[in-house]
Amino acid sequence: FNRGKIFKEPIQVKTSADVAKILKAIYGRDISVQEHFVVLFFDRSNTPIGYYKHSIGGIHSTIADIRLVIGAGIKALASSMVISLSRSVSGARVLKLRSAW
Repeated sequence: FNRGKIFKEPIQVKTSADVAKILKAIYGRDISVQEHFVVLFFDRSNTPIGYYKHSIGGIHSTIADIRLVIGAGIKALASSMVISLSRSVSGARVLKLRSAW
């Protein structure tokens, strides 16, 4: 879990474009052939309080453990979170999520 400053001044997230801006800052400009699973954590005013780079997978998949993601959110005292999965550009396919409940 990284509480480091993503930006010099705190920003309040109001749109998905704001989230995309934060994620671009986290991922950087590197071209990656691997998939990354990153979680952003927010306080009650939708200000980012940190992020968690959960896993880096292979070309076609990555593994996410919901217990670790939720645990990191609880430790961060987050009120909300955004889950991001960067996809490799090896071909378009639909992401199928399965629920643990």
